[in-house]
Amino acid sequence: MMNIQRVLAPNEKILWQGKPQFMPFIFSSLPLLVFGLVFALVPAAAMKFSPAVLLLPHFWLGVIIGPGALLYSILVHRHMHYVITDKRTLIQKGLIGRDYVGIEHDQLTSTQVNVGLGDKLFGDDSGTVLITHAGGQVSKKGSPRPAGLVSVTDPYAVYSMLNQTSHDVRADIQYPNALRPNENKGYKTEYKQ
Repeated sequence: MMNIQRVLAPNEKILWQGKPQFMPFIFSSLPLLVFGLVFALVPAAAMKFSPAVLLLPHFWLGVIIGPGALLYSILVHRHMHYVITDKRTLIQKGLIGRDYVGIEHDQLTSTQVNVGLGDKLFGDDSGTVLITHAGGQVSKKGSPRPAGLVSVTDPYAVYSMLNQTSHDVRADIQYPNALRPNENKGYKTEYKQ
């Protein structure tokens, strides 16, 4: 169920909305599933699958990490929803409650599209649009950590529309629509060195 209407401003217009495609989204948890199963099965195999393996913390940690990551992805997918408005990009997520990430369009510093193996194998023209923005999370190394519209349909169209909207919002801040002349001869000039 989409609860994103609750966080929209009174005159905010939705330009695009979508959800992640199920199979490519779930595929992203596959590396943790494999890691968890290996983490659980290696000590179990070393002990020849005796009942004593149930006393090993490695076994239980592997059981929790592997299938737990897959189960988490399945459960959280239901609540993932993305919206691009005329003011910002909103990401709704969360398992217990609804969490929102809002990225103002004038704060975008870069965007990129990634089409991964899961998108190619299981997706129907899906990919991830990564959004780096001022004030976003930073990794331990100090590099910005992008927010993602994960496994969306037609990621190149979403990427293009997001960039155009961001450009329009920044241009409007610098030169508001109400103050623009009907004809601006300098707007369509070419760049010359």
